[in-house]
Amino acid sequence: MSTLLWLLTEAGLVLCWLVTPWAPAPWLALCWLMAPLAGWLALLLTRKRSQVRLSCPVTAEKGKPFSVTAEVRQGVPFGRGRLTVSVENTVTGETHREKLTLHQGRGAWQVQSTCCGCLVMQAAELVLWDLLGVLPVRIPCTVQGRTCVMPDTFPIEADPVSAVSRQTDCEEYAPDVRGSDPTEIFQIREYVPGDSLRQIHWKLSAKAGRYMVRDAAKPVDHRLTIYVERRTATPRLADGLMEAAVSLCQAYVDQPFRLMWSGETASVREITGEEQLPEAVTALLKSKAQEEPQPPELRPEGKLLYCCTQLPADGQLPEDAVVLLCSDEPCAGEGVCRFTPEDMQEILGKWMWN
Repeated sequence: MSTLLWLLTEAGLVLCWLVTPWAPAPWLALCWLMAPLAGWLALLLTRKRSQVRLSCPVTAEKGKPFSVTAEVRQGVPFGRGRLTVSVENTVTGETHREKLTLHQGRGAWQVQSTCCGCLVMQAAELVLWDLLGVLPVRIPCTVQGRTCVMPDTFPIEADPVSAVSRQTDCEEYAPDVRGSDPTEIFQIREYVPGDSLRQIHWKLSAKAGRYMVRDAAKPVDHRLTIYVERRTATPRLADGLMEAAVSLCQAYVDQPFRLMWSGETASVREITGEEQLPEAVTALLKSKAQEEPQPPELRPEGKLLYCCTQLPADGQLPEDAVVLLCSDEPCAGEGVCRFTPEDMQEILGKWMWN
């Protein structure tokens, strides 16, 4: 029942009471007035006790619908309800709102995304009506649900890729930086307060007549690094970049590599086997793009694949870095491979393996 119909009926009963001497008219008018008011007041007093639950799958396929259900538990009976949910794709930055009608405290709707990413479904507003459906009450609601829409990856031959990162074991040590490998010595020096007793070289200390310590060496890591720059881009390019990056990760999964990305904060995942990849990809999809992402702290050693939608500034990358640029703008340069979402399978295949 609408609020207008309720008011018109109430006005009709009052008019009937004033015009005709019908005895039940005032009592009917009073009951008609108080019935929704009593339900509305009960909802108002118990609105902070409302419990809202959003149920959604952990992962979903790109381009295929999945079901999201909402359930409201309230201390007093209520009629219909309406839940407004804000949906944001963390990869593309797209947002839209869904309005879900609740019947008997439950409702469901179909969600579909043409782009990969983490869909963050945040309840923006919950409105409940009394049993007669006349008077609304706005309920505070902060419930949230997340579903990761996985990218459509393409197969890549992994054997020839091994040449890009030949040295996966640390066979060298940095000549100018100390590290944490106690099996190799970086330098011998005099003891200073704060040094660990385990660092003391006792035989040399006895000969020198003073405490001498040994600093451990730092292994040079030659593993491949795949870096994904989470810069704001059009949904089409952001989706294409993510599909290319995850496809490369799948190609290298049989050898140790490092997956890094930027966004609100810089993140790193060490991938040593196939079991680590799903969690790393999920975390990558959940990261939000930024207008100006944090510059990465990249290692000078090892091979670097820099995946982006905008060329990095000069001098930002190591000399042997390879830039994989997902862009519609023409770009020619040494160490840069440009592709678009439409031709990335062909372009990346030709660049990497032919």
